[in-house]
Amino acid sequence: MRKAAWVIPSFIEGSGGYRTVFQHVNVMSTEFECDVYVYNSGDYRSDEELEQNATRLYGECNCRFHLGYDISLEIPYDLIIATAWMTAEIVYRYKGPAKKVYFVQDYEPMFYPVGNQYLRAAGTYELGFYHITIGRWLAKKLKEEHCAKAAYFDFCADKKIYFSNKNQNREKAICFIYQPDKPRRGAEIGLEALALVKKIRPDVTVYLYGSKEKFKIPFEHSNLGLVSLQQCAELYNKCSVGLCISATNPSRIPFEMMACGLPVVDVFSNNNLYDFAENTITLAQCRPESLAQAVINLLDNQESNRKISEQEQMFMSDRDINVGLGQFMKCIQGVLEGQDELFQKEEPALTYQGEPIIAGEEVQELRNEIVATENNDWYSKIKRITWIRRIPGVKCIKKVLRVE
Repeated sequence: MRKAAWVIPSFIEGSGGYRTVFQHVNVMSTEFECDVYVYNSGDYRSDEELEQNATRLYGECNCRFHLGYDISLEIPYDLIIATAWMTAEIVYRYKGPAKKVYFVQDYEPMFYPVGNQYLRAAGTYELGFYHITIGRWLAKKLKEEHCAKAAYFDFCADKKIYFSNKNQNREKAICFIYQPDKPRRGAEIGLEALALVKKIRPDVTVYLYGSKEKFKIPFEHSNLGLVSLQQCAELYNKCSVGLCISATNPSRIPFEMMACGLPVVDVFSNNNLYDFAENTITLAQCRPESLAQAVINLLDNQESNRKISEQEQMFMSDRDINVGLGQFMKCIQGVLEGQDELFQKEEPALTYQGEPIIAGEEVQELRNEIVATENNDWYSKIKRITWIRRIPGVKCIKKVLRVE
């Protein structure tokens, strides 16, 4: 049997990215012996303890775990696979004969301000690897900006978990994937949008989920914390609108919401224009008031909500997760057989050609009133960004400038 080595960062509880990695490790294990090398963060004492925690966090993993990046040159790997920009550096330095693959889920330079880390991450797309991306936009991005060899597999959903429950009555409710530790998820702009929705439609229920952190949020809501996949599916079936913001590639979450028949709102941004079909998602201008308007439109217009639900379910009808896994394995086979043409296909076409939703007069005026009456103290504004409150030095800056 062929052999493959995966190189991944240390685990993060609740991370969908790791779940995606292990889904693809498991499908590869039908044709490969898979070893997974995990960064040694000091949290584990042995390979066995590492494996136990991986199973607890991500379910059954059909692979051998190795604590640390001491990748054996004695094992005749056919493939070695990077999964994040810092692991690409490890794979690049690997001296064995294995073909080098980069499993790319996000445009990671955007995780950082433009500078050293941005450039380091961007540089890893220029190391000569075969890139396999989740989604079409990301493959296009790597080809255009880095002249990279890139093939993609489509965003799909596990239809055994994510499906529309016709017996479930939907509440007048919104669910928002709230992850303040990930700036690319737009936690602050999402909360501002929901605050406007609650001002205009105070009877709407807001569910936040996706983080163990508990923060003071200035409107009534339910924070569900980290939830299981099954609980996600139940949530998507009882809400009327799903809000999910992603700035560095589409998230898998909107596709899982769509499979459940839940109309989705996201931002109108280039990264969202190549993987969603028109009339299956609502994309709004990247401003809180426009996101709020898009949500209100779906809450108020039940007929439009119903049509979008039907269209997105039709769109997802042939996108079971096994379709995406099959596309991934075709890419892997292409690497082994040297099918470079698979990685040099024409760039994907625009699939969403609609206009962004822009805030109407009522929502815009309310937003203007709120901005005009906000406390303009700059530290208070920073403090509202919940993830930055944990950065060392912010309190020191406050003390030096005597900001109370």
